[in-house]
Amino acid sequence: MIRIRSLSEGFRRAGVAHSVAPTEYPDDRFTAAELEQLLFEPKLAVEVLANDAGGDTGKSDDADKSDDAGKSDDESKSDDADMSAKKPAK
Repeated sequence: MIRIRSLSEGFRRAGVAHSVAPTEYPDDRFTAAELEQLLFEPKLAVEVLANDAGGDTGKSDDADKSDDAGKSDDESKSDDADMSAKKPAK
């Protein structure tokens, strides 16, 4: 879902006259090029929202563990130990 609010009523971008009231559009409403245009337009406030279907937030619960992907638990623990050893003493 894409939510767009214009800073001025009727401002046009990507073939749409945008309102000062937030308006929601489906993810497939705009092409990739139009979405890029919208996102970089300073006269628009654009939010790309997570889909409500299936509770998908668009974020992975394991996002902070991406460095450990494909490693065994022992390898991950070893990396953690190496990192703590590199911290300066206070």
